[in-house]
Amino acid sequence: MGEHDRVMPLRVYLVCIATALTLGLFVSGCTSTGPSELGAPGQQESAEFEMPVELRNANEVGSVQFELMYDPDVLKLLEVVTATAPSTTMIDSNTDSAGRAIIGIVDEGGIDGEALSLSMRFGILQKGAGCSLTIENVVAYDAATISPVSASPTLGEFRGDAWSLTPPVLVFTP
Repeated sequence: MGEHDRVMPLRVYLVCIATALTLGLFVSGCTSTGPSELGAPGQQESAEFEMPVELRNANEVGSVQFELMYDPDVLKLLEVVTATAPSTTMIDSNTDSAGRAIIGIVDEGGIDGEALSLSMRFGILQKGAGCSLTIENVVAYDAATISPVSASPTLGEFRGDAWSLTPPVLVFTP
């Protein structure tokens, strides 16, 4: 099997995933780290915060898609922010539905969780209120073999009363 024969199916696969992500057809999952304080309660000037989305143990993941669920009465997703990403990485999001964000990431060379920095900026609609940050239905594939990759989601949480955040973390199984 020549180099062209191995690379062409991967490129076709990645184009199909990118097209599906653009159409908003994918869904996914997450895990959580410990809470962090966003500032002292009652002293926050801004009614906004930025929440990191961490990919742990991501090694040669060709594509991943996940759906983040939150309470639209408490939070409003303002934007998905990519701080750092390799030039070969394509990130797309669908934030049209209140309470739900669909995020898709594709990299033909393989996603490395250390090289990608992604976050979501939220506006707070109800001061003092809180809500769960749940990632569901994770779909991920290996860059080289295109076989499914396992990832475990856990529950994240925003607590407006304590002004703390437990951000979502998506943990891939090696």
